[in-house]
Amino acid sequence: MLIWHPDVHKAFGEELFLFLIRSRSFSREYREFVARAIRERAPNAWVIMETLGFYDLLVRAWLTSREYSEFLDVVCQSDETWRIRDIRCTSVLYLWSENFRARPSLRPGEVLKFSRAQMETAQTGTPDADLVNRMISAGLMLPDTLERSKNPRFYSLIKLLPEDQDVELKPRLGNELLELAGRWHVTGLSVHASRGFADFVIKGRATGIDQIAEFSLGLRELDSLRPRMRTETIVAREPAEPVEWDHINFAAAITSPELHLSFNQFVGVQLPTQGEPTAQDVLDTFESVQALFRVDTEEYLHRVFHGWLKHSAVEVKLAAVPILQTEGLLRAYFQRKMIEAYGHNWVKDGLGTIAGRAELKERGKNLSQYTFADLTSCLNALDAEKAVRVEAELGAGWEQVLRQIEKIRNRCAHSLEEEAAQPRQFVENLATLLPMYYKLQAALNKSEVLS
Repeated sequence: MLIWHPDVHKAFGEELFLFLIRSRSFSREYREFVARAIRERAPNAWVIMETLGFYDLLVRAWLTSREYSEFLDVVCQSDETWRIRDIRCTSVLYLWSENFRARPSLRPGEVLKFSRAQMETAQTGTPDADLVNRMISAGLMLPDTLERSKNPRFYSLIKLLPEDQDVELKPRLGNELLELAGRWHVTGLSVHASRGFADFVIKGRATGIDQIAEFSLGLRELDSLRPRMRTETIVAREPAEPVEWDHINFAAAITSPELHLSFNQFVGVQLPTQGEPTAQDVLDTFESVQALFRVDTEEYLHRVFHGWLKHSAVEVKLAAVPILQTEGLLRAYFQRKMIEAYGHNWVKDGLGTIAGRAELKERGKNLSQYTFADLTSCLNALDAEKAVRVEAELGAGWEQVLRQIEKIRNRCAHSLEEEAAQPRQFVENLATLLPMYYKLQAALNKSEVLS
């Protein structure tokens, strides 16, 4: 069996959910009702187990937010449902997988190396062996080498105290859990950071109830989980319908709001992995997006971007942060260069001179009154007057690039939705802007270190 890396699920708008369900009078019919409700929303990315103790069922599934809401609505409408607890897993460590431990996170560009058609092929019952091996090498798929056994599964739910503290899944916790698991012969270990009913969910399989109890008690002694916490351990029966393949529901993902919301990372806003991105990096990423969705026409891509805009103006603003923040960076950069040239009394000793050279004498000595275009002109005048090495930091043709960025910024400030409704032009604009945005950031960071 092969498992998708969690970051691949996330790239397609899916999150991992756990549901603990108690019915008024548990029956085989009720169990089948719940199974049908989840099967219709996550055809091959779910498992349902009967549990010992207060709850009757545990459901684990990768779902989009819409599928999650629909599943809850259906189950809660049944008169037989007495209580349901849902846990949204924000991050996952598959400690059972050496491949995962070697690469616990993937960058968006790594997911986009393969087209959606290739991903669909890889998760079919008879996949292309060479394609699957390439995906395993790239970290997208994880071989599940665990032996299937009748050893009981268990889920330990942990709530940290006090309840308002930040929860973060750190490698140290994974190492402590592996050591504890080795002591009590626990296999198939994974740990999930979560929101809601629990802060962490630890899943494993042990040889017996005694080993589960010792492992659960040992959690209280782990340094990463101190000082105080509540724990609840649920023992689950082997599922009647074992999952044979870990599927992504591409059919749902292609139209889901969640996918549109993630477009900001696809178009390159989170691009720099090593060093600064180039314009070609951004355009290559965009081409990968087109391949991922098998996009052949500009009209289809326009509809996808329009859906992205429609579903979340907030995400669009996040995607445009570099566009809208560049003026602030340029203002700070110009001020830093003036200090280099004239010292900390630069407003008194130099600004009038530079503004005069840039034919902006009327702007006076209040830098906040200078527009994007004014700052560009003044930076050019300063470099001519004092040779402050602007080209060495911002690259050849920096003035022309800044003036292009100003035009893009003005259009986005006027109507961001209208600007992004032309997706290829929007991405090409980002490609123009992003390298300069990161160069300005790098120059300012370097100056702060030196000062």
